[in-house]
Amino acid sequence: MNKYRITYPNNKEGQNNLSHTMKKNSMKTLFLTLSIVFSLVAYSQNKNNINNVKPVSIDIVEVDAKFYSLLDSLLKNDCKCSYYSDTLYYGIWIDKTISDKGDHVIVISIVGNTQKEFFFKDRHRESLFGYFLYKRHNFFLFGSNILESIIVTNKKKIFQYSDYYPDEDDRWTIYRFLYYNKKYMLYEKENDWLCK
Repeated sequence: MNKYRITYPNNKEGQNNLSHTMKKNSMKTLFLTLSIVFSLVAYSQNKNNINNVKPVSIDIVEVDAKFYSLLDSLLKNDCKCSYYSDTLYYGIWIDKTISDKGDHVIVISIVGNTQKEFFFKDRHRESLFGYFLYKRHNFFLFGSNILESIIVTNKKKIFQYSDYYPDEDDRWTIYRFLYYNKKYMLYEKENDWLCK
């Protein structure tokens, strides 16, 4: 015996309201179901990319005391930023340019990220020439090894990375240092709006 008694409306208006309410509820259920299915499909695809792990072998480099001073200056500035953690990864791009006076100047651009995969994108990986660890931070070197401060060893470090590459965003401060007359100097900071 059924404990619940369902009463259907007798008049036409009540039946129309019931029909409208049922259609509205079925649309909500359909929308919710589709949302869940799409979310699961996206998660599954992203998980498959994250689980597709690849190794990359990088030469370990040694740097001199002058270069460590440059990094201390960088970390002192970066620790004032809201995104900072004591285990950030950093990419260091080294390039040579000519100043407005015609002198050769080495430009060192440095940016951090919470995920090492950011630095293993195809366009970055081709110019990757070295790696070192300093104060719990992993530093990846790109471009040309044109600084006497950096010595490539015959040791290797193997990193595991996934095919998942985080999107680039503008919350990371980009530091540009110059190396001129055997001295490092901070030239500019870009995107430092999250720093005190």
